[in-house]
Amino acid sequence: MLLGNLKRVQGKIQISGKISFFPEKLFFLKDTVKENIRFFNRNISNIEIEEIYNEFGLNIDLRFENELNTMIDDESKFTKSVLKRICLARCLSSDADIYILDNPFEDLSDEYQQVVERRLRFLQDKSKTIILSSRHLFASSKNDLILIL
Repeated sequence: MLLGNLKRVQGKIQISGKISFFPEKLFFLKDTVKENIRFFNRNISNIEIEEIYNEFGLNIDLRFENELNTMIDDESKFTKSVLKRICLARCLSSDADIYILDNPFEDLSDEYQQVVERRLRFLQDKSKTIILSSRHLFASSKNDLILIL
């Protein structure tokens, strides 16, 4: 409902601010890795892009390609893990007020799960709203509410 994908039956939803979304079904621009990361934050600097690119280990996985200038024109050229980390980098580097992440930890190694957790804690420290759907329990002293279904 927050993203407009479901019809509201009753009540009211009011959202103010920008939303960054990490969907379970990944999507990409037919453009470079760099522009895919920049998608939610047009003001992000090249240095910041490079930092998150390295933090998610994309500099290692794409070292034989054109790195940040690697074209995402055929998703089958990339592993599922690389594609997921590109999308996570895009979502978590945006300058949003609300972050919605659908299953961000699934199929990620422990190393990159920790990167996501660090990034989420950083956003919490900046008083950002985070809505997270996951089988992975992300415990933080700053959580306002955790629902376990």
